[in-house]
Formats: sequence, C-alpha cells, structure tokens
Amino acid sequence: MPTSKANAKKERILQSALSLFSRQGYHATTTKEIAAESGVAEGLIFYHFGDKRKLLLDIVRNFSFIPQVEADADALAELSTEEALVRYGLKYLEFLKLNQEYIMLIWSPELVNDAEVSAEVASLIDGFGTAGRNMLKRQGASGPLRNLPSKSP
Repeated sequence: MPTSKANAKKERILQSALSLFSRQGYHATTTKEIAAESGVAEGLIFYHFGDKRKLLLDIVRNFSFIPQVEADADALAELSTEEALVRYGLKYLEFLKLNQEYIMLIWSPELVNDAEVSAEVASLIDGFGTAGRNMLKRQGASGPLRNLPSKSP
C-alpha cells in the first residue's frame, strides 16, 4: 500500500499549500512552511512537484467543477430547463463556498497578474461554460435548446 500512502502525503501537501498560499500569499509562503503544515519532509514537495511554482500550478489546474456537473448530468437532464439551471447554479454556488481558499488564491492580487495562472483559470472557466452548455444541450436535446451553439464565439 505504499501508493496510497504516497497519494495521501501528496494530497496533504496540496491542501497545506492551498491553505498557506490563500492565507499568506504565494510569494510569502515557503516550501519549509508547507512541509511543516503537511507533516512531510520538505524534499517530498520537490519529489512530487519539482518546485513551489509547479506545486501552485498543480493546485490551479486540478480545481474543477466539471466532474460534479458530469456526475449530475443524467439527473439534470430529467428536469425542466428552468429547474436544471437553478440546480446547476446552486451546485456551483455550493462548490464555491466549499472552495473559498482556492477562490481567494486565484483572485489574489499577486496571482491575478500572473499570465500562466490567469491562463489556467481562464481555461477552467471555459470548461465550466462548456460543461454548462453541454448539460443544457443534453437536457434540451428534443426541446427549444437543441440548436444551442457548442462553443461561444
């Protein structure tokens, strides 16, 4: 079971880094602090992520609402368009509330001006929009939404 232990440690590093980055800021947080908070040796951070920057990008890239949308797609498809939109919006709001540290991190002044992080966030937002459009298309495949464009201009 070494793999599950390694995954658990990696997940602790990710959670600790997210917490520290959102509280103290990315630049003010050291890998030593992340290691201490996650209860691992500092070298394990470098083993899993290479450096602090790659750790940050891993956090940004792996945050997504899309798996929840995909998991709920069949149930949402059975609802009226209005009810599906309301449920989708409420699920997204709940997701944001549960992930406030992440929101604080990506919209922090030091990361808003970071081109690479901003590109990743834009990609996630685009994925959210695409997932929503796909959900609506599936929900309305035989109704008035069947001609909904698959991608915004």
